Amino acid sequence: MASVLARFRNFRIGIKLMIGFLAVVIPLVTLLVVFFYIYSAEIISQKTLEQTSETVEQFSNSLDNYMTLMSNKMEILADSPVIQEELNAASNDYRKG
Repeated sequence: MASVLARFRNFRIGIKLMIGFLAVVIPLVTLLVVFFYIYSAEIISQKTLEQTSETVEQFSNSLDNYMTLMSNKMEILADSPVIQEELNAASNDYRKG
């Protein structure tokens, strides 16, 4: 340890100032990086959950609209006189034979 201090005393003033500056700045920058990394990770997780929820909701709405459309088409087909006539004819043919 004494040899390290002796070597430090022999450094030029510019080197001593740079070492002191780095000794202060590096821990501060490291703390800031860790803080902002954690903060960013939370934001990314939150946004990912929100976007996933919105995607599921949009898919659900799309599926509901599709099912409603299919139901409406089935009602139109069921109420069609042409279809009813064919169904009655097929039913009569089945009963006869």
